[in-house]
Amino acid sequence: MYRNLARIAVAVVITLTATSAAAQQKEHEGKKGEKHDMAGMMQHEKSPWKEMDVFHATLGTSFHPVEKGDFAPLKANAESLAAKARSWNTSTAPAACATPAMKESVAWLATNSAALAAKVKSGAADSELKAAITAIHDRFEVAEKGCAEPHDMKGMKH
Repeated sequence: MYRNLARIAVAVVITLTATSAAAQQKEHEGKKGEKHDMAGMMQHEKSPWKEMDVFHATLGTSFHPVEKGDFAPLKANAESLAAKARSWNTSTAPAACATPAMKESVAWLATNSAALAAKVKSGAADSELKAAITAIHDRFEVAEKGCAEPHDMKGMKH
């Protein structure tokens, strides 16, 4: 009886391990066409500027669905994005980010995020909203690079 229980336990462990490995392989195969941008991944971690990170979180949940044709999150978050951009614009930049170019970029983002919120409120066409959020996203990425802290790559898994 104990021998049968041991065999069953071993069979269960082997089955679970094989299933997990197969699932991971299938997930990885589905991503073969995707590029791994390690520099971009590191860039999108935390910055030394809290308000920048708060804006970035809302920008990400608004912009990336638009890339897939889903405008609902953008429309739901537009006012919040504008408010977070205003807050970021009025906050004090950390020393690593305190440059005239950064100040100008953050002001631009605040102005254009408010304009985007107004477009959403007025019922602008999705194509117009996509152009606006894409410009905001692109400008943010430039600003973000100007305010990045170096990150330790130890322990990162690929």
